[in-house]
Amino acid sequence: MPRRSTIKRLPKAIQERIGELREAGRTIDEILAKLAELDVEVSRSALGRHVKALEIGRASCRERV
Repeated sequence: MPRRSTIKRLPKAIQERIGELREAGRTIDEILAKLAELDVEVSRSALGRHVKALEIGRASCRERV
């Protein structure tokens, strides 16, 4: 069974905030800084993988339209 992403283990509100920050054009480092302010620790690589998956999903949705 595949391991669940550390990002996917976070509360939904935090996951949504990550998505909002990325949509607003924030970089991975800026998102990490914001998460640190919220006392949420994730690795840069985990966040990078999550952001990449978000962008692939959004691109896929745009292609369908």
